[in-house]
Amino acid sequence: MMRRFLLTATVLVLFCGCEPQAPSPSPKTPDRSRPTPSHQVYAFTADWCQACQRDKPKLAELRRCGVEVVEIDYDARPDLVRKYRVRRLPTYIVLKDGEEVERTESILLLIKILRFILKLF
Repeated sequence: MMRRFLLTATVLVLFCGCEPQAPSPSPKTPDRSRPTPSHQVYAFTADWCQACQRDKPKLAELRRCGVEVVEIDYDARPDLVRKYRVRRLPTYIVLKDGEEVERTESILLLIKILRFILKLF
């Protein structure tokens, strides 16, 4: 019970305030409140994967915060599964300019990685 509470609290803290709160930056300061177009997240999922279905609302929240999330069906795209050496589902791969920079199987770890890389939330 406590574990579920902590997980829920962590998700709420991570997603709370994903919209920028500060006034718009000056022209000299780059806007880091949104990810750059060069960053993408490839989300390898499948219809039969329960963890993948459980993570879909969190992926939708990431999209609302400006992250480009590309969902890739494990069964429909075996070429990409081989190319990125996906062995477990779900698998989340963060790419910058088409190159893999990070990989995880945990949606919560993905959120933490994006917070660090993109300074998103």
